[in-house]
Amino acid sequence: VFSQLGSLLKNCDISLHLVEVSQKLSEIQALTLTEEKVPLERNAESPVYMKGVTKSGIPVSWYRDLQDVPKGNYFTLINERILIIKTPHGWREVLVDIDPQVSDKLRFVLAPCATPAEAFIQNDETRDHVEVCPEAGVVIQELSERISLTGGAALIADYGHDGTKTDTFRGKVASLGPIEQQTFLRNMGIDVRLKILLDKTEEPSLRQQLLQGYNMLMNPMKMGERFNFLALVPHQRLHGRNHQTNARQSKPCPSPVAGFGELAWR
Repeated sequence: VFSQLGSLLKNCDISLHLVEVSQKLSEIQALTLTEEKVPLERNAESPVYMKGVTKSGIPVSWYRDLQDVPKGNYFTLINERILIIKTPHGWREVLVDIDPQVSDKLRFVLAPCATPAEAFIQNDETRDHVEVCPEAGVVIQELSERISLTGGAALIADYGHDGTKTDTFRGKVASLGPIEQQTFLRNMGIDVRLKILLDKTEEPSLRQQLLQGYNMLMNPMKMGERFNFLALVPHQRLHGRNHQTNARQSKPCPSPVAGFGELAWR
């Protein structure tokens, strides 16, 4: 993305900050982003435990905690969850491990014993798998404080359902969504993008790969309805738009945040 927007970002002060507690995943991220063109700086004792430069020339830093990230005008992407499933031995957390058969491949495993996350399971829970995130409230509060003070925005993508909801960031920021992934991606133009790519691709295997990827993202039985998107923005971003309508139409004006309103061609 940064390489494609190079002409727009060349005069902007842009940096990338990743909050990642997994050493293995941070190494994979570093290899993908930097391609090892510039040596990484590592300091296990520092809040910024790794630094580097992406292949597009963007400074990138890694942290273990959101509170260690310097405050500023950020655009934040979040995907975080803990999955716990019911087993004959009780609730067990699903962890990510390195596949012993393939060194560069990850796999899902069950925790051999109880973990702290299981304390968040209700005694009357009837489902056989539950997703919890004990730190979610703290993260959302921290993001809300930052957005309300310095601007920016946050886009959260994760599994979701119509369960119990609490407005932990009320009064600090405005929220849009949640909306299902298939709706969000369609609003962002995924159908148009797929058509363009298919029109430019004659190789059958590549066309099949594109169609399979589209199906995985959009199929309601796969990720289409299982993932949801939620946006947090400053109140002034939405000021005066809640009840604003087009003078010639009865429909509300398009959402000021891409993805949360129907795609419109002008």
